[in-house]
Amino acid sequence: ITKALLNVIADAKTKVYGDADPSLTYQVSGLKNGDSAGSILTGGLNRAAGENVGVYGINQGDLALNSGNYDLSYQGNNLTITKALLNVIADGKTKVYGDADPSLTYQVSGLKNGDTAGAVLNGGSLSRVAGENVGVYGINQGGLGLVSSNYTLNYQGNNLTITKALLNVIADAKTKVYGDADPSLTYQVSGLKNGDTAGAVLNGGSLSRVAGENVGVYGINQGGLGLVSANYDLSYQGNNLTITKALLNVIADAKTKVYGDADPSLTYQVSGLKNGDTAGAVLNG
Repeated sequence: ITKALLNVIADAKTKVYGDADPSLTYQVSGLKNGDSAGSILTGGLNRAAGENVGVYGINQGDLALNSGNYDLSYQGNNLTITKALLNVIADGKTKVYGDADPSLTYQVSGLKNGDTAGAVLNGGSLSRVAGENVGVYGINQGGLGLVSSNYTLNYQGNNLTITKALLNVIADAKTKVYGDADPSLTYQVSGLKNGDTAGAVLNGGSLSRVAGENVGVYGINQGGLGLVSANYDLSYQGNNLTITKALLNVIADAKTKVYGDADPSLTYQVSGLKNGDTAGAVLNG
């Protein structure tokens, strides 16, 4: 009676870079007389060393027969290590119109085997869609890439949002004398960005003031002043037009009389009347 041939064929295996090895299994054929693999085989397979992406042979290892009734024929196979997925997710960013761009940063997940982002990525920078006006601009992968062949890079973008800048318009305080024409209602502007000018971002509308011509204090309002630029929000701070008293000059007329006569009427001349006022209306008689 000669030995039977026992065929052991290793199963092909695969794993993702950084994962634990799967069990190295095999198929057995050629068993006779009701024998089982477990009763006539001992030990296990092993594989060529290495943890990087690649193909590693599965060897017989210490798998052996403990039966003299068989010769063992071993047929190897391969363990294939495939690339892991490295996720790079851009952080959402925001800036105010006219400010410098913030740093475009990202989060990394999926690192394996103690790898660090600095070791597997090339240090390249993200980029963003060009534009400086208020709006939403996509953040792209730019020059960011891999220096490790053990990963496939999955990039997920985000947005840089440019928000409106605050344009401050502060009315200048004004004064006039009762009866004079109103002075020009002027203002100061602060908060302009990107070389913008007040003439380019404001509509040229005029301030207004509370109606009234008598002595007193009248608020200066925004009136028709507004924005023509979508890159700003307008913050208006009012002030006052103060109407001060006019000077009414009363000059007595020189008089003469003859001794013993009755006094002449004491008359005077008035100057400085404004707004169509009459001496009789403004003097108490």
